[in-house]
Amino acid sequence: MRAQCILLLLMATVLVKAENSSRGTNDVPLPHIEESLVQAMAEAERILEENFLSRAEISIKYHGTSDIPLRDISLEVDSLAIVHLTDLKLRSSPFHMTGVTPNLRLMNIDLHANISSLEVTGNYSVSVEIMNHTSKALIISDKGKLNLTFEQLDIEGMLGLNLKDNTLFVHTVDLQYRPHVVVLKIHYKDDAGVPQVTEERSNIVHGSVQEPIYEDLAQRLNGLLQDELNGMLSNVTIPELMGHNPDTEVSFKTSTNNQIGNLNDFVDLILNSTKDNISETVRLPDVEKSFEKKLGFIRIRGSFKAEDGWFKNLQTIHRTADVTLHRVNDSMELNAALGLTTLEFGYSRYRAELLRVGPRGVLTATVGKNSVSFRARVRYVGSNCTVTLEDLKVRELSDIDMYLTGLAPFNWVLSKIATSVVNRAKQSIMQNIELTVAANIRARLRDLDCSNYFPQPALTAAK
Repeated sequence: MRAQCILLLLMATVLVKAENSSRGTNDVPLPHIEESLVQAMAEAERILEENFLSRAEISIKYHGTSDIPLRDISLEVDSLAIVHLTDLKLRSSPFHMTGVTPNLRLMNIDLHANISSLEVTGNYSVSVEIMNHTSKALIISDKGKLNLTFEQLDIEGMLGLNLKDNTLFVHTVDLQYRPHVVVLKIHYKDDAGVPQVTEERSNIVHGSVQEPIYEDLAQRLNGLLQDELNGMLSNVTIPELMGHNPDTEVSFKTSTNNQIGNLNDFVDLILNSTKDNISETVRLPDVEKSFEKKLGFIRIRGSFKAEDGWFKNLQTIHRTADVTLHRVNDSMELNAALGLTTLEFGYSRYRAELLRVGPRGVLTATVGKNSVSFRARVRYVGSNCTVTLEDLKVRELSDIDMYLTGLAPFNWVLSKIATSVVNRAKQSIMQNIELTVAANIRARLRDLDCSNYFPQPALTAAK
């Protein structure tokens, strides 16, 4: 029953809200192109739409298998208990495209689709860590299996396009998955060994168990779909799209390369001009915890404290993919994927004690994977071209390797420290990245004239 109580505690509601942006015309604030190229791109868009919809159903697989692995997740419940979600695997019913709208002036595709169900299976265990002097007892208080399904998913979003050799390719997949039904089932045995099932239903993604799984599967699906969609595009060459007209083909490639190059240069300019104002090292708040646990007639008291925290290499932020562009009402929206070349964090001093015994030392960590999303809006106010940062959000901090000095012979503390410190440090790092980088970008944008990148005549004519 403890598993049921702890997992229900984890199901605190956290709503996942996706922004809905209305789409306007396909006009763009770009230099004038010849009417012959406009007509050729319109025909190419029709060919692309037919190509996608002729193979509208995609079977999503990972290395040829239907089981798609997801990352393990550890969730800290209270001062002693941790829920471990392991061996998580995703199975997806076919991805069915219902609407495909290519836009070769903007080099994107507006995509609508649906999936009847996504099913995640895996194991869970609830552990309580206690220490008897220098020995460790890891008590698995409850364990079982979980089944999480997302049903009747509506999918929409944008694909960013670029040129590769003599074909188009998808460099960015930004799709949102909105389920109509979310069902979490927990399978376990009660104290008498009788199998039990606990079920929770909702029409939105919420809960500390559901949300991290949902975020991971959305990233994994976008990556797998990118491979499938690029396989489709590889069968259609640029000469075919341009009607085998060499002059039109050259014009299309030149126009596309210039546009994407200008957009990339624009975002690079913004990022590079902010780096000088970003500190190399940013402070992290101390982590301090105290707890007590009654086991029989014994009350165990413990504490953990990490001080003088830091993370560094924020100045290595850079663009990791081509910029995508699309129209939202009377403005243009820029989207870019960013990342840090390296990211390290640590605490100059840590101390962990249980029954007045425990290790002390230095804690350092490296983050293997990270990603940041950038979204900005371009508008004209009178004759002034303005750019506003709409959102800068850390999407991923994962593959974290932690190193502690002074640990032996207290290896009992590593798992608890890893979960506590990583969870708290990740939140602080994400907040600092978002606040620090966003503040510097906004300060730079106040004085930036964007008219060279987005000419006013074309923009006003497109309204």
